[in-house]
Amino acid sequence: ENTEGFWAWITGRQGIGFSVRLELAVPASSPVNVRNGFGTVEATGLRAGASVVNSNGSVVFRACKGVQRLETSFGKIEMDGNDGDVTLVNDNGDVRVIDVTGRAGVRTSFGSVTVARVSANVDVQNSNSAVDVSDVGGRATLGTSFGPIRALRVKGDLIARNDNGEVVLEQITGAAD
Repeated sequence: ENTEGFWAWITGRQGIGFSVRLELAVPASSPVNVRNGFGTVEATGLRAGASVVNSNGSVVFRACKGVQRLETSFGKIEMDGNDGDVTLVNDNGDVRVIDVTGRAGVRTSFGSVTVARVSANVDVQNSNSAVDVSDVGGRATLGTSFGPIRALRVKGDLIARNDNGEVVLEQITGAAD
């Protein structure tokens, strides 16, 4: 059976799909607001805050400045370098935060969380997966279930709550609970 070509399309025997790739160049100092579904959102070199609400796709930010709020579901979030506070919210996906000058807040489920080299406070709430945090300049509040918590080199106080998982703490300067 022929499933390609004009006649297959006319007779309904061909799968029809659509794809759009949109690439925007904006001034680096412009705030950015993005809403997307079914695809990846990437930004590099932004010099102002951004708000991204995505679904069914990843969000990747690199070498940015400003307050960033990134949300997605069924994809990963990667923040690799930001000068400013970040809030990352994910459902059913991994979150990775590296090299942030400011605070980092992370909430996810069914995905691992990795946070490294954050100059201020870190707050992580996860469900059903691992939390791995290192080199935090402020306090850390960490929670998960059904996965391990690992915290290394936290300069402030640390609160770790885990249901049904291991907790490993090393080189915590402040009080640990």
